[in-house]
Amino acid sequence: MSSRDLGLSTLDEAAWISMCDPSGAVLAGIEGQAATLLEKADGSFIGADFIRMQPGAAFALHVHHGDHILYIIGGSGYVFIDGRDIRVTIGHVVHIPAERPHRVWVADEARVPLTLLSIGHPHAAVTSAERMSLA
Repeated sequence: MSSRDLGLSTLDEAAWISMCDPSGAVLAGIEGQAATLLEKADGSFIGADFIRMQPGAAFALHVHHGDHILYIIGGSGYVFIDGRDIRVTIGHVVHIPAERPHRVWVADEARVPLTLLSIGHPHAAVTSAERMSLA
């Protein structure tokens, strides 16, 4: 049994993959890396992925079917939710309720990428077109 099967993962353990929007268009400057995926007793999955966003990169306003938590592990950026931008930096944790429109973006003048851990339930892989729906 691998450490990933036990729910243990390390940043840069897997390859970074370009992320896409629901139509399949590549999101410029945004990459994801699968961290862990665990099946719950009810058959649903909870999972976590690392996401790296280069300066100037942004997700469009979108929603997810389930709740998710963003934990900032590198750089700084913004989470737009409830009509306002919230600046986030290393160590911040943001809860995004299911179906709540939001977006994450990084200022053009940022010096380093924003790196975060995105934990969600139910979970959709970083390569899934069903990971988010545009709001």
